[in-house]
Amino acid sequence: MDYDLVKTFPVKRTEPKAFDELPVSKLLNYLTRDNIIELIGFLNFSSLNEQVRQQTGKVSLPAVKKMLADNEQFQAILDQNHGMMQQAYNKYLAANTKANDLTRQQQSKQKQFLGCVAKHTPPEVFQKCVEQYDDPDAKYEQYKIIPYSGLRNSAYEKELNAGHTNRATVLKPPPGMKIQHLPKGIREYVTSCRGYRIQNTKIRGKKCELNEESENLKGLFEKELTTYNNKKQCMKMNNKRYEERLQELLEEKEKESAAEIKRVQVECTSKTMSLELQLEEMLKTIEQKDKFITKQMMVIRAYKEKLEHQ
Repeated sequence: MDYDLVKTFPVKRTEPKAFDELPVSKLLNYLTRDNIIELIGFLNFSSLNEQVRQQTGKVSLPAVKKMLADNEQFQAILDQNHGMMQQAYNKYLAANTKANDLTRQQQSKQKQFLGCVAKHTPPEVFQKCVEQYDDPDAKYEQYKIIPYSGLRNSAYEKELNAGHTNRATVLKPPPGMKIQHLPKGIREYVTSCRGYRIQNTKIRGKKCELNEESENLKGLFEKELTTYNNKKQCMKMNNKRYEERLQELLEEKEKESAAEIKRVQVECTSKTMSLELQLEEMLKTIEQKDKFITKQMMVIRAYKEKLEHQ
């Protein structure tokens, strides 16, 4: 049975606001700790930090910025530092451009992903969802369909392998980003229903029934687990190859260093011997000249004595 692929709504891009329209709280996001200290002084900054620590139990730069955003005196200081505020606004424009580039890159990937999900979804599931989408007990609104981090990471790797460096740079996940291959809601459901093998079994206080949806999630979970294990094994193999390659490079460097040391030693020895030979030749020349001068002096003395006797 044929059915249409799922279509997505256009992804909204955020147009950057003008400098005068951007609130101070937004610009403060792009000022560093050093920038704020430069504006209000270290003592005032430390005082604000202490207030935040007393209120929340920890030091937080965002909390300090929130306090400053409502301070009229600080806003007056900002008005006098156009250069720093322009720098913060430029960072805001760059972040906005980066976010729009990411949205543009992800939009086509998300459409393709949704089409893939739609194509592999049985038609009866569509019919069931059309009829039961508003079931208050099911709370379908808590489930998402796109695993954003997993899709982004997959798109990044594909673009990188294809040699599309610019696209890959836009899609590259930020450091520390946790990659999830199941969408939000489904991931929590699978976690809470890992005891799908036992029907009507309470797990962590939740009652999970083995039904068609659970079977689908079971297959999806097993597939994701297999993918995870494969990637884990691949990482181990890569680490082993890196260690072997590193050991090879260390051995090569040791051999090169030993050869270079030996070459330098030979060169130094050769130069030393050459200098010794030159020194010996110079000593011989000096001795010969000394003997010649001595003979000449003897002749001169003899001639002088002869002249005195006459």
